[in-house]
Amino acid sequence: MKTLGLIGGMSWFSTSTYCKTINQLINGRLGGVHSAKLILYSIDFNVYKELQDKDNWKQIEKMFSVITKQLKNAGADFMVMCTNTIHLVADKIRQKIKIPLIHIAEKTANEIVRQKITNVVLLGTKITMENSFFKKNFRIWALIQ
Repeated sequence: MKTLGLIGGMSWFSTSTYCKTINQLINGRLGGVHSAKLILYSIDFNVYKELQDKDNWKQIEKMFSVITKQLKNAGADFMVMCTNTIHLVADKIRQKIKIPLIHIAEKTANEIVRQKITNVVLLGTKITMENSFFKKNFRIWALIQ
C-alpha cells in the first residue's frame, strides 16, 4: 500500500473528514482492520487565513511547497490538500514537487463523467467560486459531455 501525504488544518473539520473518509474507503476495500497509510501535516489555520486575507498567494504557495517537500521526505508517495480553496495554487505546487498531487477539481470532474451525471451544483467559499481552478476542470467536463 502506498503512503498518502495530507496537508490539512485549513479547517480541522475538513481534515478530519478526509482522514475518516479515506480510512473508511481503504477498510471497505481491504476489509479486516486495514486502514490507510497517511502522513498528516496540519498547518495553523490562522497563519494561512492571515495570508489569504491579504491575498498573499505567493507566500501561501511557498509555504505549501515547503510542506509538500517535507511530506515527500517523510515517505509520502502522493499527496492531497484537504480543502478546496488551497487548490488555487495547486498547479504551481505541482511544478515544484516530485510526487503526484491529487487535484480535487480534476478528480471531481472525472467522477462526474464516470458516473454520467448531467446536473452539478458547486458550493464553496467566495474565493473558490470566483477563481478558475474549479471552473476550468468543469469546462473540460462539459466539453466531453
